[in-house]
Amino acid sequence: MEVIGLCQDARPSYKTIADFRKNNLSALQNVQLVFVQVGRELSRVGGCRVAIDGRFIKASYHRSSVHVKRKLARERSRLEARIKANLEEMDEVDARDTGESDTDPERAARMVSLVARRDQARALQERLEASGASHLSEVNTDACHVYKSGTSMVGYSDQIAVDDKTSMIVAVDLMQDGNDRKPLEPMISKAWM
Repeated sequence: MEVIGLCQDARPSYKTIADFRKNNLSALQNVQLVFVQVGRELSRVGGCRVAIDGRFIKASYHRSSVHVKRKLARERSRLEARIKANLEEMDEVDARDTGESDTDPERAARMVSLVARRDQARALQERLEASGASHLSEVNTDACHVYKSGTSMVGYSDQIAVDDKTSMIVAVDLMQDGNDRKPLEPMISKAWM
């Protein structure tokens, strides 16, 4: 609220804020480190114990924009089969030679659409293979599959360390690991920097 007052009631959109964070991430992390160091120097941070907790944040995406290897392979196979069936249908029309146009606009449009979708699936599969990841999200490229209570979602693992004396946040990290236990050691290190 103080920042809004200083900015003469300017209220940037969430996209502006997200872009600023993304474009200035290292500077913001440095500001956080300096802030915690100043807090320690002024005895505002206890430095004896911290509480560390994590949570999963769901990414903003549509189910059709997240691709996994198995589904991409199945989609490509399905499209290849449909393209093959359409080509066979065209061959049958040509073989009958009934005067029916083999350049039926609907059939041609269907083939163009199928080939474009197959090529897109191939490109997505190649990107996924090159990344070495288990999935590919077209919208949130840095999101990962996280598992909680037996369910899967695409999102992030948010980790926070809080000082026990003042409840001040001393370390924050957004991780791409769906395992909530792995970040514990790196968060402890960050909290004591």
